[in-house]
Amino acid sequence: MHPQEAVLNGLFRRVINGEVRAIQQFLKLCDSAGLLQSQAAALGSVVHLPDDVPWELACYILQREGPPPWDPSVVASYLTEYEADLTLLKRLEKEVRAKERACTKHVC
Repeated sequence: MHPQEAVLNGLFRRVINGEVRAIQQFLKLCDSAGLLQSQAAALGSVVHLPDDVPWELACYILQREGPPPWDPSVVASYLTEYEADLTLLKRLEKEVRAKERACTKHVC
């Protein structure tokens, strides 16, 4: 075992045992290694999404695939599913509105 690995191993055991100083030291080491930064902060917090992808879908892809650029085949598969979902939502909305109209004509 590398000496630094042994030190970290011992430190981590102390962290698990709840030693406050060990926890503070461990967090400082993690912070200095950049492990406590959010991915957005590490990337600069501004993500440019493609103009040809609806922003709702782009945000969904961003969460699952990471920042762009994305492989066109990946975007195409998400876009196909997105369009199918929109079609289903429109159909369901029409059905609900038709049932609402029927309810207003008759007592449900």
